[in-house]
Amino acid sequence: MIETVLPVTPFFDIGGGLTLASDRPALVNLAKGATRILEIGINAGGTAKLLLSNIPSIVSYVGIDVPSDFITVLALQQREVPKIAGHRVADDPRVKIILKSTKEVVPTEIGECDFVFIDGDHSADGVERDTTLARACVKRGVIVWHDYRVGEAHTEINTVLDRWVDSGAPILHVKGTWLAFERVG
Repeated sequence: MIETVLPVTPFFDIGGGLTLASDRPALVNLAKGATRILEIGINAGGTAKLLLSNIPSIVSYVGIDVPSDFITVLALQQREVPKIAGHRVADDPRVKIILKSTKEVVPTEIGECDFVFIDGDHSADGVERDTTLARACVKRGVIVWHDYRVGEAHTEINTVLDRWVDSGAPILHVKGTWLAFERVG
């Protein structure tokens, strides 16, 4: 996959939950100017808090995650199932939490978005399903996948994204991060 370097945008780092410190500046840069955000895999809401605190243009933030009793496809992700999804941003009026698997979510529940952050099911089927949902919601904007790791096969994200890149998809890896992204439209 082609790597790219993004300029560092000054930002207020309040922490990002499961989003690595090295990923946060790039994520804020990629989301700059976004108005309607979808996050698949919101967990406690650390990344949502980071973006909502740094991107003043956001008017709507939809976070999707599974219920606390959900059994994940990949055993390594079971510890990431949130006890209370989105609790760090639940009091923000711009935030809507959808508490169910993306298998059960339809694009009309979300609406049109201009930025999507995918950090949900890391199985191949999950990555494909979450990306299909994201592409249905983004006509013009950016889709970002978390946990893309060059040279590591810890998840099935690499396999899926690398296959799409080999087929001509314009997906880039942000050097020094676990982020890959695609500009849409």
